[in-house]
Amino acid sequence: MFTFLKSIIVALLTLLFTALSTNALENYKCSDIDVANLINGLKSGNEGLMRSCVYYAGKYEVEEVCDELVILLKTKKDPFDIVLIAMAIYRIGDENAMMELIHFVNNLEKSHVKNILTAIVFEYLVQNDIKFGLRYEL
Repeated sequence: MFTFLKSIIVALLTLLFTALSTNALENYKCSDIDVANLINGLKSGNEGLMRSCVYYAGKYEVEEVCDELVILLKTKKDPFDIVLIAMAIYRIGDENAMMELIHFVNNLEKSHVKNILTAIVFEYLVQNDIKFGLRYEL
């Protein structure tokens, strides 16, 4: 009986500490060194490192890397990379970067990537009540 209660208490304490640490990560603010490392990773020739940096820039909403993300968006050809970069820009929510994304989507040829990016852009426009037109050809 005593070991059963002990194991329940340990489980509850583990859940509590996990919840507290998750909350701390959500409110994490990047330092200047973190931002510099993210920018270096985005400029890296290593595709895996670049993708990880894009993901973390979006996850932690690091506004300082938006210019680099826009440059990557315009230069990358891989559809997976383009969608990942667009999602990071959307999560960060920088208005100038989103306007660049809208311009990028308007100039894309009809494809699955354009459909995905259009959905991302529409979600941003609706959430922020922005009146803006997208060109979409059937």
